[in-house]
Amino acid sequence: MNKIRFYLALYAAKGAQLAMKILGRNATFLPGKLAIKLCPHFLRYLNPPKTVVGVTGTNGKTTVSNLLTSILRKNGFSVTNNSLGSNVQAGVISALIEDTTWFNRPKKDIAILEVDERSSLLIYPDLPPHYLVCNNLMRDSNKRNAHTEFISYFIRTALPSTTHLVLNADDMVACTL
Repeated sequence: MNKIRFYLALYAAKGAQLAMKILGRNATFLPGKLAIKLCPHFLRYLNPPKTVVGVTGTNGKTTVSNLLTSILRKNGFSVTNNSLGSNVQAGVISALIEDTTWFNRPKKDIAILEVDERSSLLIYPDLPPHYLVCNNLMRDSNKRNAHTEFISYFIRTALPSTTHLVLNADDMVACTL
């Protein structure tokens, strides 16, 4: 039953992506949101690329993920990337759906995914990254990231022990991961 829900969600999301492209819109969030609505554990069933790299931190996620993507593409690798910065669960799913076939096979070898720190708990358990780049962890706004240890707790709790960490050595909070 779950596989049926997954494929229904995949087809609906790919259809939504196609419709948005026809309308001249960037399909960075809506297809992923639709997939989650139809199949809450969509990421669990999606076949990811061979290598998944997460990029997180308070500042610089988009820049670092786009730089990594550019370097890898110039060196001949095929890369999936959420380059427009939709870094929450629906945005990550939308980027992966874009480069997944209708039969749930990844079209690319590597995924460089910008991931919001607070979305870690929703993404990493079902899509464990092989590598995680953490730029920095600092206070962003009182309503969102007021306590840096709280944010690092989100990431630490969600990451599997097999993930290789690439941390900013100048950031004492990021180094605690």
